Amino acid sequence: MAVIDISTHDGLLTAAADWINRGDLVDRIPSFVRLAEAGFNRELRVRDMMVRARATSNLEFVPVPTDFLQEYTLTFDPVGRAAQNELRYVGKNTADRLKAGQLAGPPGFYTLIDGAFELIPAPTTDQPMVMVYYARIPRLGELTGDPALPRQTNWLLDRSPDLYLASTILQAAPYLNDVQRLQTWAALRAEIIGNLTLENERGMRSSTQLTARAASF
Repeated sequence: MAVIDISTHDGLLTAAADWINRGDLVDRIPSFVRLAEAGFNRELRVRDMMVRARATSNLEFVPVPTDFLQEYTLTFDPVGRAAQNELRYVGKNTADRLKAGQLAGPPGFYTLIDGAFELIPAPTTDQPMVMVYYARIPRLGELTGDPALPRQTNWLLDRSPDLYLASTILQAAPYLNDVQRLQTWAALRAEIIGNLTLENERGMRSSTQLTARAASF
């Protein structure tokens, strides 16, 4: 039996079809992959998902990046200051109270409303912003710059093809009506995610400086 390379999207589809062994489900496997990725974005928060984005704004509301999942830090670097000023996240009710108090000066707080950061107090001049955030995992099979070349890989498939395969097969289990297969692959998936999370925590503790991919928003 030939070994199937799971380092690409096409290889993942082939391997999943081989494991599922149901010809009537082959056309559904790309959907199983997409559902697996939705689960990754909900559950995983690891260093490989971190992006550092920069922007300049004088607006009260600043849209989040298109691949945004969750903020890690949001920092303002007011002109003329040597030290950066990390903004503090507050809930909507606290944000409303702060705005009612008519705070003055550079932004010191922020909240998230309807896909945008609300800065408190609102900046009155252009201010450089730096945000480190968790970015959505790039979708396999997604069309990129060249429509003829859909994305074949991403950092998670490179790092953990076993997680992709287990999660894809797990999504097929309800169609198979196979409780034993569901339990087996669910346990394997949970073990892999647990190991990824543990590895990330160890790496975060041992790192002296956070490294994130660069972007803009």
